[in-house]
Amino acid sequence: MPMLVGRHERTLAIDGDYIHIMPATSRGLLDNVKTSSYHIKSVIYCKQSKKPPTSSVKLIVWRDGGNKRYDFEAEDPKKAAEIVTSIKNLQKAYSLERSGTVKQVGSSRSRIGNLR
Repeated sequence: MPMLVGRHERTLAIDGDYIHIMPATSRGLLDNVKTSSYHIKSVIYCKQSKKPPTSSVKLIVWRDGGNKRYDFEAEDPKKAAEIVTSIKNLQKAYSLERSGTVKQVGSSRSRIGNLR
């Protein structure tokens, strides 16, 4: 019987300027019970998949050891689009808030790495 390795049910929650990735309420014995939280400025990439299933969302965040990639599957393509739009709107709002208070010379984000 084939098994999917590395796929765990997770819950994505957006709270203010933070994104929380939490384990599902029904988890297996070996599932990780740790919640990961990322500030919106740590989000490098967020996009809805164009390939079937279009309900997939790819999220890449910056953390101490490098980039961390999360692949989520929403209930339907409309929910996936809503998630991506929410995250991108938070990024824009945070960027506007920061640019209004501190003049940035250059983006450190461009030095993190290019996605292909």
